[in-house]
Amino acid sequence: RGATLQEWEEHLAGGPRGLGAIPLLDDGVSVTFGVIDIDDNQIDHTMLDAKVRELGLPLFVCRSKSGGAHCYLFLVTPCPAKDAVDALSNWSAALGYPGAEIFPKQTRREVDEETGNPRPGKWINLPYYGAETTDRYCVNRGDRLSLGQFIDLAEGSRVGQESLKIRHLIAPHSKQTR
Repeated sequence: RGATLQEWEEHLAGGPRGLGAIPLLDDGVSVTFGVIDIDDNQIDHTMLDAKVRELGLPLFVCRSKSGGAHCYLFLVTPCPAKDAVDALSNWSAALGYPGAEIFPKQTRREVDEETGNPRPGKWINLPYYGAETTDRYCVNRGDRLSLGQFIDLAEGSRVGQESLKIRHLIAPHSKQTR
């Protein structure tokens, strides 16, 4: 089920708990967004955003709950989760974080053996918890975006499945910089 209006209001107000989202759609194999989860709480978000731009990646850098980074991909239409995971994995390596977690964590929903029902999938914390005073915000060209600015940017910059074909080759023994 999706979050209720009250749950969204509580998330944005910094209420009792923040919201998370599961990238896998109800069909169990498609997504309209994906995330690279970089668990490095010393990361320079502005420098990461600059690297994303330098590589021409369709990602938006947000500060995560832990102080790391969530690099969001937003798609115009649903595409196979496998294609999104493959692209995000390649891009995380190109950014210097080859071991970063990728969401969706799975490319198809698993089935609960006891009930036969599909399991929902793994979720990721959403940005803008406590929107007015949040430390989970998007960084764009060195600026900290408000929730409204982030929504406008994300909505206006969604990409098609063809963007998942952007590939960056990483030399096997090259040193990655952070």
